[in-house]
Amino acid sequence: MHTRVSLQKALALAEATVDIDGEPVRIREVSLPDRLAADARARREDGTIDQSVMWASMIAGGVIGEDGQPLYSVEDIPQIARWRHIQITRLGLHILALSEARPGDMKSVDTSADAG
Repeated sequence: MHTRVSLQKALALAEATVDIDGEPVRIREVSLPDRLAADARARREDGTIDQSVMWASMIAGGVIGEDGQPLYSVEDIPQIARWRHIQITRLGLHILALSEARPGDMKSVDTSADAG
C-alpha cells in the first residue's frame, strides 16, 4: 500500500539526462496540460502547427537545471524557436519520449480529428 509520500514519488514527473551533440542535458517529463498549452501556443490561425514554437515550448517546459527547476520559461520561447531546428527537434523528441507522448499525439484534444 502506498503512503502519501511514496505515492507522490511514484507519480512525480520523470527526469533523465540526454546527450545533445556531446552535451548532457537534464530533462523532465512535460505534463499533459503543459503539452496541450504548447499545442495551443504553436497553433496558427489556419490550424497548422508552427513546429519551431512547438519544440521551443516543449524545451521551455522540459529542460531543467541541477536543482530540478526549469531553465527556461514561456518568455524564452521566441528565442528558443530561433535555435537550430535539428537540435530543438532532437531535444523536443527526447522530452516527448520521456513524457510518453509522440508528436502525432499532440494534434488536438479531439480524438476524432487525430484518427488517420
